[in-house]
Amino acid sequence: MSDFGTSTVLTPVTPVDLGVPALKRRDANASRPPPASVVLLSVAIAATIALLPFDAVFSHWIAESLAPDGTQLRAVLRLVQRLVGAEAIVVYAFALAYASASAGRGLRPVIGATIVGLLAAAMMHASKFAVGRARPQLDFGSHRFEPATLAESFDSFPSAHAGTAMLTALLILNFVPLRGKARWLLIPLVLFVVAASLTRVAQRRHFPSDVAAGVAFACLAFVLAKRFLKNEYLAPLTRDRDAAAA
Repeated sequence: MSDFGTSTVLTPVTPVDLGVPALKRRDANASRPPPASVVLLSVAIAATIALLPFDAVFSHWIAESLAPDGTQLRAVLRLVQRLVGAEAIVVYAFALAYASASAGRGLRPVIGATIVGLLAAAMMHASKFAVGRARPQLDFGSHRFEPATLAESFDSFPSAHAGTAMLTALLILNFVPLRGKARWLLIPLVLFVVAASLTRVAQRRHFPSDVAAGVAFACLAFVLAKRFLKNEYLAPLTRDRDAAAA
């Protein structure tokens, strides 16, 4: 009877044992958790779907009970909304350009942030046109759609203000990673996104699912940009300074 030996027959030979580089990388990355932006994207998509059946109920509660017109909370929400307006975006752009120049990165981070912003805006406004959802203030209900309509009254889905707020927070966290005690700054960033989203519902400009969809589009644009842009355009601004110090 032949003896085949246990090392040849019973011990499996893996691709890593054969020294295949690509398969080695795939095996090494198999256990890595998904990036935070991918997790946020998944949560935002799930929230959009989950909120659709309850849009009318939540819209009425937020506009009439949580933040009715004339209250201090409504005034605060209006102030936060201004922080995601066109004028505020210009200020953010100048601040990013100054920080980039100080870190010796030139205009590359500004170009990267601009590409992400334009991609998010293109996707959101294309969806507004394709879906044509009636705004809550028209009192047509939460399921009135006029696709391919250019009227501003039928561009509720998604919320560009909520998307802009989310994208602003993502870019801040991307270019200036929070470490140590600075992680507490996550709280005001989260509150900023929530407040910017709530104000659009309180003003009856969007349904809750619209703001969740705006957040989802912002996360999607960021994930795509991180995937396809060169790292130098979206790398943290502190990277070069840390490398020089080392």
